[in-house]
Amino acid sequence: MKLSKILFLLIILSFEAFTQVAPQRGDFMFPVRPKQENYLAGTMSELRSSHFHSGLDIKTSGITGLPIYAAADGYIQRIRVATGGYGNALYLVHPQNGTVTVYAHLKSFNNDIADYVRTQQYAEESFQVDLYPTKNQFVFEKGDLIALSGNSGSSSGPHLHFEVRNLRHRALDPLDYGFDEIVDRTPPVLASVAFITMDEHARVNGMWGRVEFDVVTDESGNASIEEGVSLFGNIGVEIYAYDKFDGARNRNGIRYQTMLFDGKPTFTQKIDQLNFSTQRNILVHTNYKRSREGGRRFNKLYLDDGNKLKFYATNDRSGILRIFDPMEHQIDIRLEDAYGNINQVNIKINDNGFERSREAKHTYGLDTKGFDVWGNWLEIESKEGYCDAVFYVSGKPKKVDMAYYTNTTHHFLWDLRHGLPDSAQLCEAAYKFNLAGMVPSDQKIKWEGEDIRVSFPTYALFDTAYIHYQRLQKPNGLEVFELDNPTTPLRQFVTVYLKPQGVYDFVQSGVYAINGRDELSYVGGEWEGDEMVFKTRDLVPFTIATDSVPPVIVEKSSRMGRVKFKIEDEMSGIHSVRATLNGRWLLMNHDAKSGYVWSDETVVVKGQFSLAVKDNANNITRFEVTY
Repeated sequence: MKLSKILFLLIILSFEAFTQVAPQRGDFMFPVRPKQENYLAGTMSELRSSHFHSGLDIKTSGITGLPIYAAADGYIQRIRVATGGYGNALYLVHPQNGTVTVYAHLKSFNNDIADYVRTQQYAEESFQVDLYPTKNQFVFEKGDLIALSGNSGSSSGPHLHFEVRNLRHRALDPLDYGFDEIVDRTPPVLASVAFITMDEHARVNGMWGRVEFDVVTDESGNASIEEGVSLFGNIGVEIYAYDKFDGARNRNGIRYQTMLFDGKPTFTQKIDQLNFSTQRNILVHTNYKRSREGGRRFNKLYLDDGNKLKFYATNDRSGILRIFDPMEHQIDIRLEDAYGNINQVNIKINDNGFERSREAKHTYGLDTKGFDVWGNWLEIESKEGYCDAVFYVSGKPKKVDMAYYTNTTHHFLWDLRHGLPDSAQLCEAAYKFNLAGMVPSDQKIKWEGEDIRVSFPTYALFDTAYIHYQRLQKPNGLEVFELDNPTTPLRQFVTVYLKPQGVYDFVQSGVYAINGRDELSYVGGEWEGDEMVFKTRDLVPFTIATDSVPPVIVEKSSRMGRVKFKIEDEMSGIHSVRATLNGRWLLMNHDAKSGYVWSDETVVVKGQFSLAVKDNANNITRFEVTY
């Protein structure tokens, strides 16, 4: 039996990994504008929405077309062309030190690589290709021209994304290898600190939940929290922090983060290597609920449930602080970047010299909804004065005492592990919760609701999920399957089965996520009998809608034997593009961000030209002309 190409490649690379020395400072040449000062828009370990950034984003002055050079001697292992992700990308293996460098969002490849890629695109009749040349097919020396910088794929602006990986394709920090082109004398910034109660007994300034404090810096550069902070019980600490480089305004990642409590280390983070298979753990490395509701990504200085990352060292309580006395304590937070710049902030706890606020805002939306779920707890509040709270579980009343109060509100907590309440009564206010089920983590399980089923693989959830769900019929006729768990992070895709009551076109209908403004976002889905089945990593409201409007094609230019078009689809989005010239397949370059497609520069477009654009609902628009 023949080994697959990928398996064979892994065996070869594994052998090379054991026979090469580790990379050293000075091994790599800076890949763009070498020996000149350069600026970064992103660094390794930077917190992104669903992953850690895995390399450097090197600025190219807002333009494309800068020469990109091989960072070290090596050969091309992989070439990829895609409308999203890394766009045009090259992967170079460097056997002498057991590394791979990656160059992404390129405008174009050098001539030899471009000719090879074009030949493969015509052979596969596809703009998007993923190619693995033979080992010695494309060999380069350090400093050889390999490509031009660009803005392809999911790039938000012209730049070079540059990575250094080991032969197992784990990302290493390029800044470890000494690039004089980057100057950094600026220490990291600690902008905010949040304290979180980790159980029902803990309190922050007498309150339960999560409270944020801004960090202010005086004229001498000393950073502190101006408000008083009182902590009791089991407390988690989170920080909103970022690194900055000289000459750039971008907010970048911080590799080294340390927290001490009364001088003793409780949490240390050192990100010097990233495993792509565990990237989704960033959803519990950060406060996912806070980032979904407010945008800022707070780094947890404790190890939360379900977090499988390996770059932490903690105390015996996973970094959680235990404070059960009224004595004064000190928390020290130390941030260090790759260039050794350090910022340390000292925070006094339970200091009687500070006035403590009992009006700190909850960051989870109690002000707008009047209730919220966080962890295993449901919280409701009253602004009408003190009265008893009654929760109804399966119709049976359960009286609950007040948990805490502020100057204007009284707060009550319900432990969801004791049952899922249908509703609650607090003074004159009535609450309906739409809690439809509890799904444990680390179990393969199916949850069912009205006209919906969700199949959870074993490791889909990081922690127990409490499903909010109701079936709605919108005035505009849309059937809405309102899963309302947008802040529940998922490690893996779950499979959802919808059983609509309406009648739909089986060819042109699909699943769409629907937001509070009734705006639709295409998800996908396939009909299996009378059920629509799809996969998702977001537990949000969905609907089924029909897209009967075909894509739009607008000719933008046709001169000197080249053509360019603008294509767009307002509802389900573009699925595929296919062009022919005199009956033969023609390569069309495609930039999905801008919606532009343009013809292969090596071909003179003359004769019968046809362009077919299909959307995700199988609507097709054809543009045909004789040039």
